Amino acid sequence: MPDHGDLETKEFLLAMEAYSAEFKADAVALYLSDPARTYASVANDLGVNRETLRLWVRQAQSAGTAVKKMGPVKKPPADR
Repeated sequence: MPDHGDLETKEFLLAMEAYSAEFKADAVALYLSDPARTYASVANDLGVNRETLRLWVRQAQSAGTAVKKMGPVKKPPADR
């Protein structure tokens, strides 16, 4: 592995390669499936770094294999 600087960067690069394509795709789908979920909450549930998940989502969106995440659904005003 080429020298990429500090230990955190090396661990990050290793994590990017250590997960299967199927795991990454499932993680991206899980994040995108719920507008209320954050990168941190999904990453914590899966045991991955938040930034790692964020990059997987961006890569999938750039490749056209994932859509953009929808915002929370707004409820119509209640009738009085």
